[in-house]
Amino acid sequence: MTLLSHHAHIFIGPLATLKDVVFDMLKKEDLLNDDTLLYTQKTTFLTVEDAHDIKQFISQKASTHRNTLAVIFVENFSQPAQNALLKIVEEPGGYSHIIFVTPHEHLLLQTIKSRSLIHYITSDEEISPLPVSPFLRSKPAERLSMIDEYLKKNKNLDSKEVKQEISIFLSSLEKKAYHDALFRKNNALFEAIFFAKKYIMNTGSSTKQLLEYIALT
Repeated sequence: MTLLSHHAHIFIGPLATLKDVVFDMLKKEDLLNDDTLLYTQKTTFLTVEDAHDIKQFISQKASTHRNTLAVIFVENFSQPAQNALLKIVEEPGGYSHIIFVTPHEHLLLQTIKSRSLIHYITSDEEISPLPVSPFLRSKPAERLSMIDEYLKKNKNLDSKEVKQEISIFLSSLEKKAYHDALFRKNNALFEAIFFAKKYIMNTGSSTKQLLEYIALT
């Protein structure tokens, strides 16, 4: 994955199974090592007080020139808490990263989501609108055919629902490629996925063009 390329990430999935998955990813990308300044929290409900503690940790450690990492496992968010975190999510400063892990994407404010990269972590690929493994191992022409077949079934390609489906596909594709030795070192593919994930939910972005960009990489 490309966790180092962005300062804020949200992992969507069951908390019971995501802890080991997330920390494993952080270690493999060297965001979490012996030199990392780490803040972790697991809570049922994130309050304004919790948000202030997170902000204080990141603000105090940002000037140390060391990796500073806050990982928050949370079931529910209060809106005031999210508003309090908005500035630090937008610009944590220094070498700081903030990671949210939650099963409830619908509780997140759009202002938080738009400033973060979202990763959908699932136990299988069946919820992806496109077949992940075949897509990954196909030639560009075959990938384009899969995309055309999917797009023909959707009249409004740039609707929020379609873009949400594609976000799930991108996260599933990234996860599959990351765990496949044949593709793990394909930096161009990960950069293309990162680019598509960053812009897919933006108003005016073209779902078709972003998918074709991935297919041709």
